[in-house]
Amino acid sequence: MTTAIRETLCELLWELRNNILARTDNPTVLREQKTLQERLHWFKRFMGQVLAQRHCKLTDFASKEVSSWNRKQCRKRLKTLGIAREIYRLRNRSDLDLGRPKNLGSGP
Repeated sequence: MTTAIRETLCELLWELRNNILARTDNPTVLREQKTLQERLHWFKRFMGQVLAQRHCKLTDFASKEVSSWNRKQCRKRLKTLGIAREIYRLRNRSDLDLGRPKNLGSGP
């Protein structure tokens, strides 16, 4: 009996959770979308300081284009930009560690 009640209660709560997350007017979803878009614009604004020159083409998007992307598209682009940023950071750190000058082509 307790198992049946627990399963019913869990199912109801899980369904409620999914309905809240799937709503298009969910404030959390809207806030996350805005944050993702701000992070994409940050990469575009500071691309010369945080990305190698060959990766700057990843920020070749218009503001209006970003506003039309869904969260999945924004997350995918941010993941790619994050990897490119980490590559740039590691490469420049290893250049400095070895006493070589910083790659001038990837600076601002």
